[in-house]
Amino acid sequence: IFWESSITHDTINYGREFDYVYQNFFENLKALGTINNTIIFLLSDHSYNMGEFLSSIEGRLEKRLPMFFALIPPNFQEKYGKAYRNLLENSRKLTTHFDLYETL
Repeated sequence: IFWESSITHDTINYGREFDYVYQNFFENLKALGTINNTIIFLLSDHSYNMGEFLSSIEGRLEKRLPMFFALIPPNFQEKYGKAYRNLLENSRKLTTHFDLYETL
């Protein structure tokens, strides 16, 4: 579990400054083979929530629909077919982090 809130909490522009950190993280997981047997969830509780950004359409949507990505290992589909199909189906539905909690 990794909890990072300082990157974009106070300004919207710092996110791109940390792209290389995340890129290195995923490249290391791939090089070690860890990515082949690990499910990774990337999520947020809200987007940047200060200033003029909030009055934009994007700002309102991001505040109400926080980011959620799941990185699924390549062999998950063949090993857990039903669960994989459920993930695909639910990826097209409005779900919340509470749904993730119940699933886990």
